[in-house]
Amino acid sequence: MALRPPSDYEKALELALLRRKAKDRLSDYMGYIEVPGRPIDESGDLYSQVETSMAIHHRVMCDAIQRTMEKRYGRLMIFAPPGSSKSTAVSIVAPTWGMGKWPGKRYIISGHNSDIATTQSKKARSICKTERYQNLFDASIPAD
Repeated sequence: MALRPPSDYEKALELALLRRKAKDRLSDYMGYIEVPGRPIDESGDLYSQVETSMAIHHRVMCDAIQRTMEKRYGRLMIFAPPGSSKSTAVSIVAPTWGMGKWPGKRYIISGHNSDIATTQSKKARSICKTERYQNLFDASIPAD
């Protein structure tokens, strides 16, 4: 029995389900958006998309971050080896999800030096500038 390609209705339904999940759960959001990776220009304003799929530790991290964000005065410490996407999840993906989910809430992105904080902030802004983000949360950020 041959499989038929999905209809436009089925594609739209699948996209609506993905959007609903991305709005409700940080780990689904991380899988939905294009997570910025390495810079592709010298200015550091354009980034290539991270091409690795989400591993179980990413979901565990995102679930813990979400619980912390939803809890009043939530606190969280993440101890994981270098390259496990801690900074990406905490400083880039989570604030953009939170800003879309709870408009008006403020976030501080910091690092042990200003270069890291600037890079993380640029990556977060690059997510917010995407059509996918703006369609998900019906939001945009000012050009300045």
